[in-house]
Amino acid sequence: MITKEAIINNEIFVQNDLLSDQELTEFWFHVNSCGYGYTQRSTPYSNKNQKRLSHHYPIDIFVETTVWKKLERLFNAPVGLIDSYINFSEVSARNLTHSDAGLNEPSILICLNEHWERDWGGYTCFFKSMNSSEIVKAICPEPGQIIIFNGFNWHIGLPPTMHAEVPRFMLALKLVWVDPKDKESK
Repeated sequence: MITKEAIINNEIFVQNDLLSDQELTEFWFHVNSCGYGYTQRSTPYSNKNQKRLSHHYPIDIFVETTVWKKLERLFNAPVGLIDSYINFSEVSARNLTHSDAGLNEPSILICLNEHWERDWGGYTCFFKSMNSSEIVKAICPEPGQIIIFNGFNWHIGLPPTMHAEVPRFMLALKLVWVDPKDKESK
């Protein structure tokens, strides 16, 4: 189980067996049929804007999925979903180092590609701190792979290389810890 303490200690969790083949196939069809628009999201801690293609995934729909129910069970404390979107990244993407969330709130990335090869790039790299160039972990995307981390950790999704045969699709989920009393009152 993933604890608040583990997130506070900046542990990075990678799980490759949570999504069923059917769930991954359904996501694959979804990412290839939904519309994408350019976004320029910026973290409050940086004045740099990213310019990448994204598709907002409605929170009220996602929290009803079996995938969300599985994700919730990974944590030892209640979590809530505050933002969800799919990033579409190809060789020309302009991705910048950024943080996702407030201090010590969990973030999740899920690779929605049906197939990926390491020579295609698209690695997610985590840095030691906001201004550091030291990479503490680099993760090659794998279909269905889930990465859970402290959303305040600075990271970058590298664009795919020119060898990639398909774009890189990542579902980004931004979470908050929920007071158990709030969860019970719903």
